[in-house]
Amino acid sequence: AGGQLDRVAFDREILNVKEETEGVVRRFTEVAQAKGITVDVLIDDDSLSIFADRDMIRAIIRNLLSNAIKFSRVNGRVEIRARAINRLVEISVQDFGTGIRKEDMERLFNPSETFTTYGTSGEKGTGLGLGICKDFVEKHGGRIWVESEYGAGSKFIFTLKEF
Repeated sequence: AGGQLDRVAFDREILNVKEETEGVVRRFTEVAQAKGITVDVLIDDDSLSIFADRDMIRAIIRNLLSNAIKFSRVNGRVEIRARAINRLVEISVQDFGTGIRKEDMERLFNPSETFTTYGTSGEKGTGLGLGICKDFVEKHGGRIWVESEYGAGSKFIFTLKEF
């Protein structure tokens, strides 16, 4: 790991999880609508906050949401949730799309493997997104993982320290 990511400024501030998430979701309105996808932000706690770098957190959510839309079937839905657990905030982005094969799951976060698959409408990704997400989450002392059932969708989950 290294290269240009190490030079990215790391500037932490108190962020409201729901506001940041909704801000990212708004930027995907057109992309989601084009595929008939509903994106639901299911965050009940309006005060849930983290002490984190805004650009990095937005990049993580943007990457995960972009993938969720890409692998959702037309007229599908994506759910974004966040909750506090043991002084951590757990944020998840779940789709009900194509899912991921078991043998591909461990390769997902490996930045040395450019791993590209096509979305349900033929969208092609860079294969870089999840490696960057992992790097940004770990810089914040959190972790990221995926739960997926092939053919039934995927849920990407990451944790950050609660503020």
